[in-house]
Amino acid sequence: GFLLAAERAGFSPRWIYALDKGDKTLRRDRVHGWFLSRGYRSATLDNSVVNGTATDDEVRRAREVGADVDAFVRAAHAEGRRVLMVDDGGIIALGSARDRLVTEQPDAALELTVSGLKRISAAADMRLPVLNMARSQVKTHLAYNEIADSCVRRLRAIVPGEKFVGRRVLSLGFGTLGARVARALRATGCRVTVVDTDTLALVRAAEEGFDTGRSAHEALRRTRPFLVIGTTGEDALTEADLALLPDGVLLAGFATRDFSLLSEGRVATKTSDLPGVGVRHTLPGGRSAVLLGDGRSLNLYTYEGIPNRGYDAYRAATLIAAKHLCRSAATLTPGIHLGVVDDVVREAGLYDAYYDTYLADTAEPAETGAEDGGDAHE
Repeated sequence: GFLLAAERAGFSPRWIYALDKGDKTLRRDRVHGWFLSRGYRSATLDNSVVNGTATDDEVRRAREVGADVDAFVRAAHAEGRRVLMVDDGGIIALGSARDRLVTEQPDAALELTVSGLKRISAAADMRLPVLNMARSQVKTHLAYNEIADSCVRRLRAIVPGEKFVGRRVLSLGFGTLGARVARALRATGCRVTVVDTDTLALVRAAEEGFDTGRSAHEALRRTRPFLVIGTTGEDALTEADLALLPDGVLLAGFATRDFSLLSEGRVATKTSDLPGVGVRHTLPGGRSAVLLGDGRSLNLYTYEGIPNRGYDAYRAATLIAAKHLCRSAATLTPGIHLGVVDDVVREAGLYDAYYDTYLADTAEPAETGAEDGGDAHE
């Protein structure tokens, strides 16, 4: 939807390059074929290569794609075109300048994720303006509600026979996404324990009535969750934490790195595939833990994720920001910009359109069925 709207806004299909991050999203092959039919370039640049978990063959393919993207950027610049990157995960800043999969720098970027912002902020050689969609008002207040809903729906769907009501859940992270997922699980009837390294987040969780703990280790010593949720975007469990996991616990990560200790094989475990569900890891002592999905964001695992109409406002906001950036990139200083995103989205009237489309009561008054003084049954 976003790229089709970009076409209608004036972007030439010949100069659109769509990259798949490697998630096993449902119908991804059909989407790839549709991109090619529109005249876009389309390929997979798997972020497992960046995380160091890819095979030699996957690394080779990723470097080939990265080289093709570099050639695409050079060709655009040779024709006097500026290049805008809509980035999901900070791909323009991954690795040192010489080791990056994509080494040619675009002229401007939109960053969609918090993890991407962290990587871009840490890169000393980023000399371009970056609009911050990840922490924008539209993502925080509209998109994250839909993301959290997709996370919980996917979780319930992947273990349809599991009982949730009344059972203990350990939720690692109480940020924008984690708080919403924790609330949704509590509304289902789960007893949720929240862990976060940010004391203010713990205060918020405690004052909302959640059981809280400062670390996973502490929480696991006093609770026996049947399910552990990860929304931190960082390593959520340590090797010492694994020794405290209850036998048969389910692990559901909604950010790629949460349970990477297991998914990347950094601890020695015996594994067995559970088709359509995930991977069972046999831990020291004979206990087991089931990592749901493939260790990446579970809401994207063989799933369509967020309904199109649930995410259309965020896609529209991204297009609004992209058009503004194309017009004003030359006047913006290098670095990350947030305020400009919030301003241009609001000024474009997106929130009014969203409210009128989905939330306002726009029905005409019901007919009375009779003229004044008449009998409605005649």
